[in-house]
Amino acid sequence: MGESMSGASAINVVRPYIGQIVKQQTGKLSDFDAVVAIYPSCIEKNTIERFKKSPLLIIHGEKDHIALASECERQVTWMNARGGGAEITIIPDEYHDFDAPWRLRRSGADNTS
Repeated sequence: MGESMSGASAINVVRPYIGQIVKQQTGKLSDFDAVVAIYPSCIEKNTIERFKKSPLLIIHGEKDHIALASECERQVTWMNARGGGAEITIIPDEYHDFDAPWRLRRSGADNTS
């Protein structure tokens, strides 16, 4: 699981070539049971790429102007056309960092972090 730039990194674990790099480095090939990317940037595409069928959930705020939900919607379609198991959930009226503790303080809620 990763958020923002780490969310983009989380998407990388469903790319088979990343697993091969890890195997070359460690001698082991490990797969994740599932991957979650929270408000990632979805901008990297390679025309020869394919994806593992591992479940990938992308969670995005509808009003995120830093990493666009519409880019991730296109990325999910693109990944699934290449063998992926991706889906996206878009949270209405939310922005980037919608789960950050400072958002709770700003809105007057108790900060429980």
